[in-house]
Amino acid sequence: MIENHEGRYCGWVNAKNSYGGYSGFVRFYGLFAGEKPDGSPGFFVFTMGGNARDDAVTAKMCADAGY
Repeated sequence: MIENHEGRYCGWVNAKNSYGGYSGFVRFYGLFAGEKPDGSPGFFVFTMGGNARDDAVTAKMCADAGY
């Protein structure tokens, strides 16, 4: 995972499918927005790959953010 010092992150995550098995690494783009009221991190995933179109959108968002 890479952070660009503005709280924006791009990276890869090995996601689980609906059966609970790992389905392989997919790209994600997200934003750290401080702590939530309960003290846990407020991290929001804006987009995540999964198919060719979603991966292309995620890759473009990461590139536009300077990754």
